[in-house]
Amino acid sequence: MAFVQSDLDALDAAMRGGVKSLRTADGKTIEYQSVSDYQRLRAMMLDDIAAASPARVSRSLVVGHDRG
Repeated sequence: MAFVQSDLDALDAAMRGGVKSLRTADGKTIEYQSVSDYQRLRAMMLDDIAAASPARVSRSLVVGHDRG
């Protein structure tokens, strides 16, 4: 099951509200029992979201100057 940003948003809102279960975008119910369960689930969601996102390319430009 691949998680999406709305799943992560729902998890964060549930945690802030003290709710220990949520329904994902695809209709599945997920429960967590502790903060460490929440953190593991959140990490899994972030991994899925990152894997589905296009790769970001980082570019640098180095400029040199010679006082010759």
